[in-house]
Amino acid sequence: MGEISLNRPPRLMVACIGSDFMEGVADSVKRMVEHFAQKTGGHYNVVVQESLIALPPLGLGAMRNFQVMRAVEQDYDYLMLLDNDVLLEDPLIAFKLITRNKPYIVPWFDQSGLGNVHRIADPMYERDQGLLQLAWTTPFCNLIEVNSFRLTGLRPFSDNLLYCEDEYNSQFFRVNGVSIWQDTDVHVKLLRGPTMLWEHLKELKPVKPKGTP
Repeated sequence: MGEISLNRPPRLMVACIGSDFMEGVADSVKRMVEHFAQKTGGHYNVVVQESLIALPPLGLGAMRNFQVMRAVEQDYDYLMLLDNDVLLEDPLIAFKLITRNKPYIVPWFDQSGLGNVHRIADPMYERDQGLLQLAWTTPFCNLIEVNSFRLTGLRPFSDNLLYCEDEYNSQFFRVNGVSIWQDTDVHVKLLRGPTMLWEHLKELKPVKPKGTP
């Protein structure tokens, strides 16, 4: 691990995409930000993004972009985007990823409890191989330097219907000068696997905005 490349305490925004947390996830987020503050003396904010989607789950990219805009507007240094089914077993995960000093970094995803191993990055590295570069990754748990959005703009995540959405988003970051990395020494646990787009499309139906009778 390196040192945090700032001359002041860092500011971290954790944006949880969806409020329907699986067991243990919310508590693991709380432990992570508390350890971040203890280790760095920095400021943090946890935002729980309620669904804004009329046709779930389509539109997750727009929800992520909403948090990108908030992080830029509120002058944070780092934005962690986190899905509600990722368990942060290591409370030092934010601190460890930040000290890698990479513009876009993800941990290693433990899929041991899922039955099947899903292809959620390229390459698919083994755990505990150090810091390695990725061609693409899923945004289940990613830490991005907010300065990166000066290169990509405020809408780096597609909200279109794409079968290769993760590859598309990752390439958008890369061609705009934001390299993507994985710290295989830092692990999180996936509590459920990704649902394929065509599976969602079979049961697609609109929902009302929250609070609408």
